[in-house]
Amino acid sequence: MNRHIINPRTAIIFTDSRVSLDSLHNPNTHAFLVEETRQKVASLEKNEWKIMFSWVKAHVGIHVNKLADRLAKEAERSEGTNYEFNKIPKSFLYHEAAEEAIQNGKPNGQHATRRQQQNNTSQQSRTD
Repeated sequence: MNRHIINPRTAIIFTDSRVSLDSLHNPNTHAFLVEETRQKVASLEKNEWKIMFSWVKAHVGIHVNKLADRLAKEAERSEGTNYEFNKIPKSFLYHEAAEEAIQNGKPNGQHATRRQQQNNTSQQSRTD
């Protein structure tokens, strides 16, 4: 009978980011935003809230997902936003370095180590 009654202290957070969900559920992930989210969820749960996360497929015409994307972009551009995020996860930096290496013609996205760069510099000076 009561299975259709929704607890007013239940929040379901839908996301199209599997990476975000995986990060939240991985106890070895300690990125700043992941930890912030975990702390907020724990705080809400202490106050008898039930917080659930659910994945939705992106770019398939789900109206609410498109609306959420639009609202997020508007919030990001709004002048009233005074939250600065200056802590970049290492994984992002590694990804960016790999992308740059691919663009610079390195095989498999490998980026040169400092020693390789030094060897290349010393070899060039010998041939000059």
